[in-house]
Amino acid sequence: MEAPPGKYWLLQATTPSGYKPASNLKVTIVALETLKVTVKNDPYPRFVVNSVDGANKPLSGACFDIYIDGGDTLGKKVTSFLCDHSDKANDGTTSRQLEPGRYVARETTAPSSYAKAPDFKFTIVANTDLVLTLQHQLAGTLVVNTQNRAALVLTGACYELWTKLSNGKKGVLVAKACDMESTDSSSKLDGSTKLRVLPAGQYLLVQSFAMGGYTRGADSTVTVLGGSTTTVVVINDKP
Repeated sequence: MEAPPGKYWLLQATTPSGYKPASNLKVTIVALETLKVTVKNDPYPRFVVNSVDGANKPLSGACFDIYIDGGDTLGKKVTSFLCDHSDKANDGTTSRQLEPGRYVARETTAPSSYAKAPDFKFTIVANTDLVLTLQHQLAGTLVVNTQNRAALVLTGACYELWTKLSNGKKGVLVAKACDMESTDSSSKLDGSTKLRVLPAGQYLLVQSFAMGGYTRGADSTVTVLGGSTTTVVVINDKP
């Protein structure tokens, strides 16, 4: 850039991602001379997540979004698609330089055959890298077969899977699917609804839609096992 001779302050208008702003620099421009200066940006601390299985062996392929910790709610999203492969090495380690502060990480893509981890909070402290180990659970599959009292297959049903509160009521919606829309490219309208990539645990199964001429089945408690397929039957009655 060109400027008339004189004394100036050089301010960094844009800071490289992951780096601290540079200090303002006092410079002197002399006529007919070119002034070269070096601006140094120091890196923020690194946030590192090592994704592992139950035996603490690395799992590749995880991706995360990072949000400001808003207390009871998510704050502003500061990072999207922070993925294992972002550093060109799909090795189970995901990292990013982050400004000190309080954050929430949300796993958007889990390693293949594993369930997404719950959101987790973390704090970045000045001049200190944070390295976390995130142990993943094998995902389970729930297959819901819809029938009437005579064991006749009923097609077109839809289901929701909710966490179950201590009082037996619905908590958080975990998954939903319909017959022939069961997150499976080979699905067909056959009375079987599949809910996939589920964390192991106990849930409340709710039928949200039933075949015409039938009433919805009663809510029921189901248990999903990691690495396994659980099959249940829901009975629909005539009104």
